[in-house]
Amino acid sequence: MGVTDSIPAEKITKLLGILELNIRDGSKVSPIAGDEDDDEDADKLWLELTMERVMRAADSSLTVLHILVRK
Repeated sequence: MGVTDSIPAEKITKLLGILELNIRDGSKVSPIAGDEDDDEDADKLWLELTMERVMRAADSSLTVLHILVRK
């Protein structure tokens, strides 16, 4: 559609910087639970939060790829 051509380069650079932070954050986590002594609810919460960070990183990666391909 050519919409990305109308956005100033400074704003795209800021957006890419924010997306990079999300990618780095998601790449540092491991969805494997900690100690076996923890209760099951804590393990479920940890897994849910971790997977949310991983999915946010994946979405950010796809967005960056889309922006860079369109430019």
